[in-house]
Amino acid sequence: MKERIREIFDLDWIQKFVENNINYTEWIEEDYDGKKRKILLIDTLVPSGYGAYIPGMVLDLFGEADGYNLEDPYNPENETIYDALL
Repeated sequence: MKERIREIFDLDWIQKFVENNINYTEWIEEDYDGKKRKILLIDTLVPSGYGAYIPGMVLDLFGEADGYNLEDPYNPENETIYDALL
């Protein structure tokens, strides 16, 4: 899956773009477990047409998808996938 994402996106370009423009972005402040944190929202990382596969694709992109069934996003093994995204 990581190779598929690399085919779709130029990840080196994205990283450089974010590094150069990080100070011009808006951050979302959110309470999580009693702590405030800032989240940078990147809404074009994966097209919405991938639907339920998006969480697994994002985790795989960052090398954090081990233990999740990325072929079947509705598999009960994936019940903590959203926690991993946080």
